[in-house]
Amino acid sequence: MKIGKFPQSLYVGAGNFRDRTGTNIQNIHTLTYLLKSTHFLKSSSFPMNNSFFLQKFYSLCFGLLISIAINKPAQANSIINGSFELPNGGAFCSNSTRVSGGSNFFDGWETILNGVEYCQNNPSFQARYGEIQAQDGKRLLDLAFFTTGGGGLQQNFSTIVGESYNVSFFGASLTAFGRNGTGELEVSVADKTEIFDVFNLKDSLGIEDWQLFTFDFVAISNTTTLSFQNNQDPLQHFAFLDNVQVKQSVKTVPEPANTVAFLAIVGTGFLTIRKQKKTSSQDKQDISKYKRTR
Repeated sequence: MKIGKFPQSLYVGAGNFRDRTGTNIQNIHTLTYLLKSTHFLKSSSFPMNNSFFLQKFYSLCFGLLISIAINKPAQANSIINGSFELPNGGAFCSNSTRVSGGSNFFDGWETILNGVEYCQNNPSFQARYGEIQAQDGKRLLDLAFFTTGGGGLQQNFSTIVGESYNVSFFGASLTAFGRNGTGELEVSVADKTEIFDVFNLKDSLGIEDWQLFTFDFVAISNTTTLSFQNNQDPLQHFAFLDNVQVKQSVKTVPEPANTVAFLAIVGTGFLTIRKQKKTSSQDKQDISKYKRTR
């Protein structure tokens, strides 16, 4: 039996799909490589008694199944201007700029209740100033609206009824200017309302840090409203908000088309292996019979 070379276009390891340049191969590209491997299996040069090549083929099949099941493109953020960067401008975070309720000042958002305060990073920021830097970009909001209390904002976005979505955002507070370093962010979306406590946290350098919050909801209409608000005493609390995102939850169920293609290709490969094994066994019997007759 001739020992053929494994195709150089195939370079696979357990669970990995890479071509010889090291480039990742995803979904349809991997299917193409697998097709090449099944074509090679049909050639007479494939060493059926060499377990190395069979292990590589089995490894490719298993890895492809995992890839099909979990490999999904990154979901886009459904929220416009989630870090409140637009429009530009505003006071540094040693002070703040106020926006009254009922305003569309922030692209994509509408302020509610008495409004919000916002500020942007101070280029000469130092931790001892009792300031906080934006978690994303250079701007952040405070929903504990100055003196009057009751501040917030909201945004409408498109959803698919029955689909699950994930909401994520960053919150923080600050022990400075007479505030006690605590606060609340009341979040409402679809038929769900939750209150998240924020605190004055510090990182390893002693700089005020942010907390990541996340939760899921199921859409009940084609348009969903996400709102944030705070109703605490603004002279006692800060309730900072930044980097709001809403993304449709990623499903880990294999796509039907990819699954069918996978099963068809793998089935072809296994049937080819079995057929060649049977043929090889028959050839050995024929040789043995030939020797006996001589």
